[in-house]
Amino acid sequence: VPEQMDHQKVEGDTVDVLNRLQVPIVIGIGDLGKQNHADHHANITVRAIREIINRAGSDAN
Repeated sequence: VPEQMDHQKVEGDTVDVLNRLQVPIVIGIGDLGKQNHADHHANITVRAIREIINRAGSDAN
């Protein structure tokens, strides 16, 4: 059954596990194996890593 267009809550086994972790941020990139070559040249992965690097010092204060 497709989700409604205004559906905003992410659900599933992985989300349930992540909700139990004590981490400041979760950056999801989806399942790269199911993206049908949408991550050609690793654009999605590189963007996620850049986001992690950009936020790395934000909680250090």
